[in-house]
Amino acid sequence: MANIELTKSQKERIKRLLFRNLQKARVMAAEVNRKEKKKRIRKISEKAKLFIEKIELNSHVLKLILSALYLGEGTKREGAVELGSSNPKIAKAFVCLLRGLYKLDESRFKNTIFGRYDQKPKDLENYWSKLLKIPVSQFYKTCLDKRTKGNKSYKTYKGVCLVRYTDVAIQRKIILIGESLLEKLIKIS
Repeated sequence: MANIELTKSQKERIKRLLFRNLQKARVMAAEVNRKEKKKRIRKISEKAKLFIEKIELNSHVLKLILSALYLGEGTKREGAVELGSSNPKIAKAFVCLLRGLYKLDESRFKNTIFGRYDQKPKDLENYWSKLLKIPVSQFYKTCLDKRTKGNKSYKTYKGVCLVRYTDVAIQRKIILIGESLLEKLIKIS
């Protein structure tokens, strides 16, 4: 068989078949990889949920969580506890932790939304207001980024909400708890 000479058209046909089969194999391999990835993620997710279920979320642990969240995501400007995020879960958790751990005057929440140029400010304000249970009247004017003009936003993107609670005493407590935690972590490592 090795001595059989193929014509140019036969060689081309074999080349096309090999290429087509290779493409099919790539598609099948990608599908297998996607399924395996989903399995791995599901397994990790289940382990994470079991891990969290074992933690007693008392006020000490919740204050540590709030402080770590604030140190990582919050602004450190004097006079207010501020955290900006496009992730609704992070913003909601931040507000829930503040409400659950401290006695708050709800009128001291003042929020700002930073959206993309193609978004409607009222829609963004209503979304974040409903999510955070803070009246729209306590939102400053929404800022739209002119640099995004001509670029379409994802439907699920609701801008960045900067949650601001004006209370320097609470801010200091949160920062000092976080800094104390960092010092302790550094000492044990």
